[in-house]
Amino acid sequence: MDLVVTVQVEENYGAHGGGDKDYWKPKGGVQWVFPIKPQTMFWMWDEKFVRMKLQDIATLESSEFFRYTVLDFEIENLKTMDKYDIEENMES
Repeated sequence: MDLVVTVQVEENYGAHGGGDKDYWKPKGGVQWVFPIKPQTMFWMWDEKFVRMKLQDIATLESSEFFRYTVLDFEIENLKTMDKYDIEENMES
């Protein structure tokens, strides 16, 4: 099981120019993936608490040049199919 978090990335153009005024510009989004144990989902029912904790992580990852804002999250049951080489299969 994975907790997949969609995050907005913003760059501070003001920090690059040596100015004292922040100018944050959206630079797209990324997804963070946190592996979780199935039993962890039982305490994750409080969406407000989970969002708050994820934003704490986003704040820790932020700097004066980039900041991250949590937009959404979901629990997915993803399985890595690493025993197959998809590029090799596409070529054959």
